[in-house]
Amino acid sequence: MDSAKFFTEFESYCDSIAHADVHMRVLGMEEPRYSMVQNVAGQLGLQWAQEGSGQLSEGGTDPGAFGLYMPLNRRPRLLNGLSLSPDAIVVLHPGPSSVSPATMPIAGLRLEFQPNCLTLPRELQSTNCMIQ
Repeated sequence: MDSAKFFTEFESYCDSIAHADVHMRVLGMEEPRYSMVQNVAGQLGLQWAQEGSGQLSEGGTDPGAFGLYMPLNRRPRLLNGLSLSPDAIVVLHPGPSSVSPATMPIAGLRLEFQPNCLTLPRELQSTNCMIQ
């Protein structure tokens, strides 16, 4: 799958997010425009997203899969109560693990992979953490 998708409805955008079990709610609409580019190659999944509203995300990666998340703009973003710096990369361990509110639109890049596809250092595999 390699596709660009464009949405004017928040619910349709949320439904298109792959490789995650995430519940999302709008926190503040700036403009009803959302876009996403997805690419899956074997056990690697890559998603780039541009959101048109602030939102609250609760959930995590697919069971058994790790995720890497990187914010792509300088707008404030929290993850589990920690403020993400613009150059941070967050390691998400398998399963439900994160709560992330954003009061304004954000852009982000997410990579998901199975442990046998890429190897993370042991200290990064036990809990969500931020690499800066």
